[in-house]
Amino acid sequence: MKKIIIITFVISFSFIVSLSSCKKGDSTPDPLPPSTTKDVYVAGYETTNNGTSYAKLWKNGTPINLTDGTKSARALSVYVSGNDVYVAGYENSGINSNISVARLWKNGIATNLTDGKRGASASGVVVSGNDVYVGGVELNVNGKAVIKLWKNGVLTNITDGTINCYASSLAVSGNDVYLGGSSTGGSIATSWHNGTATLLSDRFIGDALSIFVSSGNVYAGGYTKLANGGIIANTWKNGVATNITNGSTPAGVRGVFAVGADLYACGEEVTAGVFVAKIWKNGVATALADNTSNSSARALYISGTDIYVTGLKKVNNVLEVATIWKNGIATTLGDAKTTSIGLSVFVK
Repeated sequence: MKKIIIITFVISFSFIVSLSSCKKGDSTPDPLPPSTTKDVYVAGYETTNNGTSYAKLWKNGTPINLTDGTKSARALSVYVSGNDVYVAGYENSGINSNISVARLWKNGIATNLTDGKRGASASGVVVSGNDVYVGGVELNVNGKAVIKLWKNGVLTNITDGTINCYASSLAVSGNDVYLGGSSTGGSIATSWHNGTATLLSDRFIGDALSIFVSSGNVYAGGYTKLANGGIIANTWKNGVATNITNGSTPAGVRGVFAVGADLYACGEEVTAGVFVAKIWKNGVATALADNTSNSSARALYISGTDIYVTGLKKVNNVLEVATIWKNGIATTLGDAKTTSIGLSVFVK
């Protein structure tokens, strides 16, 4: 079962565990024009001293706790519309405290999307016009993961619950709603367009961890595990795959963002046994950190000429700490006293 349903979680760089984690959801508007003032929002989580975690929002580096830390919670996606800040995620606050409830926060005020009877998580939020879309997953009575879509709080089941399916990302363009994730038991990278599934990785194990729509094109990013065991980072444009790594070392894409004819992707690739956060522009890689300690790039956003990437970087080779890179320059968000991670970024 994927990590969006599992309640207790320790950040791990075991690659299959790491890449199958819920990604945090993606923002999908067109890039904003250059501005002298930009507000940068990062959603994620930070652990407490007692082993639970706060759902966290950082605005321009200032931390905001969305939960009180008594029960584990995560903020997986952030989207800003006008003066309103929307965050999607979950908190373990169901009928049994070990059951996660899918949740949407608007300006810090929480609304539960599920009733807490079965594990659930909201992995992406997008605002389009006056409509608020949230994508996620909930277990059914048979224990199968069902992809869910809430539009202004009204629920639609995207999958039928006969097999496990997972949604990692959400994009909206006009009246079209796109979800990225995995299907056929949670093993095949898949995208959904208004509920209709398209397999992206065919017979190979994979996951579409990010989805983005621009100028009528649908982009996705993720990974594929090849028959020989190699794990390669992939992007897809309108369902056509591009391998941006060669499989010699494990790698994966966690975020995609298109600007004109350029496609940016972020994720990580193993170098000398260490996970290194990377950004790819049209398939050409740039490392965001060195290989002295683990790092991971979880989401990106491009505003004007500025490229923002969030994720984590191991500090002093001990703690994994939420980090944001602006044009390749890293700034630590977490307090470096407990483990934290940035999972989604939005720039206004």
